[in-house]
Order: sequence, then structure tokens, then C-alpha cells
Amino acid sequence: MWSRGWAGIFFLLCVWEIVIIIERTTGRKDLGLLAGALFVSMPMTPLIASWSYAETPFWMLTVSCIGSLMLWRAGNSQIPLVVAAVLAAGAAYTKNEGLLFTVLASCWILLTPGKKRWSALILFALCFSVLYFPWLYWIKFVLKLGSHATAGLHLDSENVLRVTDRIPKAFESIFGMWSDIKRWNIVLWVTGAYAVFGCMKRGCRTDLILPLGMLLGYLVIIVFHNDDIYWQIGTSWDRLTVQVMPLLLVVLVPHAWNMFSSARAR
Repeated sequence: MWSRGWAGIFFLLCVWEIVIIIERTTGRKDLGLLAGALFVSMPMTPLIASWSYAETPFWMLTVSCIGSLMLWRAGNSQIPLVVAAVLAAGAAYTKNEGLLFTVLASCWILLTPGKKRWSALILFALCFSVLYFPWLYWIKFVLKLGSHATAGLHLDSENVLRVTDRIPKAFESIFGMWSDIKRWNIVLWVTGAYAVFGCMKRGCRTDLILPLGMLLGYLVIIVFHNDDIYWQIGTSWDRLTVQVMPLLLVVLVPHAWNMFSSARAR
């Protein structure tokens, strides 16, 4: 368990990593600083960073992992891929959501053009497994700890009908939370709108697999869960949204800059 005293340090490291990734991909430090400032400006970001011991290291590890994957894609070395696997394992140690992140990162690797994708996936999975499975054995079989994160995740007819009734309630609750100016600001809505636009562009669509896949995965787990839907959304959705936001920023800001640069060049 991360000490809460480290939360602020991991928060700063996460913001620093956002700046580094965007500066490396665009050549513009000011864009990196802008993205970092946008992340910090959302009211829920510093609030969650102030009380949660595990969220900020998870943000830092996932952002660093996607940065390493981008570095691997842009070069010829396999070292960034190994580093990405180590960071993904760290994210999986820290939060259960790290497993979903690792699965989506594997899909991202398979969709990366111009690379030996299957050999890269095997290397990534092998490095991750060597680090993660001893930990999994320890918590499951030695400490005998369990998780209720996927409780209710089955597809029998009765459960599907229950989920169908929960989906509109989930969207209503999420929209209400995202519309609260005391929790979020225009950054969330502008980023979300550009993410929808980015889904129409092939290169951006591939990069959005990680952040949007995580958000969709969280939604599926919540609507299938056995607990009350309003309680589930109310206690977790702000926290889950913040997990996705730094990933969205490091994906969308470089794509937006490239699109702007191309339009200006014409």
C-alpha cells in the first residue's frame, strides 16, 4: 500500500511525464506544459490526489507506460517495450484496473503498423508475466485475498435484463457528475469532444484504444456489478475518469498539434 504522503510526489511525477511525452512527440515544450496545466486544472484531479494513496502512482505508471510504448513505436529498440511491460506490471500491482490497462496495451501493440507485432506482443507479455504472476500467486494463494471488481459479470438472460435497466441510470448519473462545475471543467468536455472526432481518424483511433477502452471497460464492470448503480457511479466514476484523463491528453494533444500544423502548411 502506498503511503498517502507520497501522493503529491507521484502527482508531480505524473504531470512531469505528461510534459515530457508531449514535448518529445511534438517538439513543443509549451504544449507539454499546457497539457500538464489542463490536467491539474480539473477540480477532481488535485482533490483525488490529496486523499488517495494509490491513484497518483497509478496515473504516473500508466502515463509512463504509454510514453514508453510511443517511444518503442517511433524507434527500432526493444528496450522501451520492456520498460513498458515493467511499468504495466507496476500499475497492475497498484490497482486492479492495471490488468485492464495491460490487456488494452497488448491490443495497441498488435495494431501498431510497421512493426513485428506478434514478436513484440510476446516480449511484452513475457516481461509482464515474469513480474506479475509471482505477485498474483502471493495475493491469491498465500494471502488468499479476493476482488469483487468483476462480481456480476456473466451473460445469462436474467442478468442481461438487469444490466439493460441499469445502463440508462448509469448514463444519467455520469452526465450529472460530469456536468458539475465543482468537480469538472471545460477541459473534460473539450477533450471528450475531440476524442469523438479522433475516433474518425485512423491514426488517432488506434491511440485512443487505451484511454477510451479503459473508460468503456470501467462502465461495463459497473453496470454488471451487483451493487446499486447510483452508489457504484457515485463512489467510483470521478476517480475512474481521472485515471483516463492523462492518457487522453498525451494522445490527443500531439494529434491536435499535427492536424493544426498540417492545416497551416497548406
